[in-house]
Amino acid sequence: MLLVHGLGVHPDHGVIGVLRVALADLGFTTLSIQMPVLASDAPGADYYPALFPEAGERIAAGGRWLADKGYRRIVLLSHSMGSWMSEVYLERASDAPFAAWVCMGRAGAFGGLPHARVPILDVYGENDLPAVLRARAQRRSALQALPGSRQIVIAGADHFYTGREPALADEVRAFIAGLP
Repeated sequence: MLLVHGLGVHPDHGVIGVLRVALADLGFTTLSIQMPVLASDAPGADYYPALFPEAGERIAAGGRWLADKGYRRIVLLSHSMGSWMSEVYLERASDAPFAAWVCMGRAGAFGGLPHARVPILDVYGENDLPAVLRARAQRRSALQALPGSRQIVIAGADHFYTGREPALADEVRAFIAGLP
């Protein structure tokens, strides 16, 4: 499983760090990668799309590394800004090695979903950020046409799934177990 963190943090921060360990304890191999981040004095998240080509290169390199190690059922798991970066990568990569995508805390709607070559688990917290909650119906609607895809809400969770990580890990495990 390749794990992609969110805005301005690192590969062992918060929910990604907790999942990296929890999913390994459930028997999954995990690789958490450092995504490009803006300088601390950068204008804001609106400028992150400039980093998406580099983000895509890192996701591709992580996927290749896992494939080269012999893993065949690789899952991309991303959080927040990392989910937007992952979506753009999947839209552009015709040879992505991923069997599924677990998208957590994605603000806004999905794009054109040309990455629909894989099942998607769209996860959000009951008390997530307003931008995530506003677009949940649009994302759920887009997933209806994608076999094996679904959307779930983690009860009581905020955007970072604080204190709800075990429930999140169980949902991820169940989704992966149900893949063809």
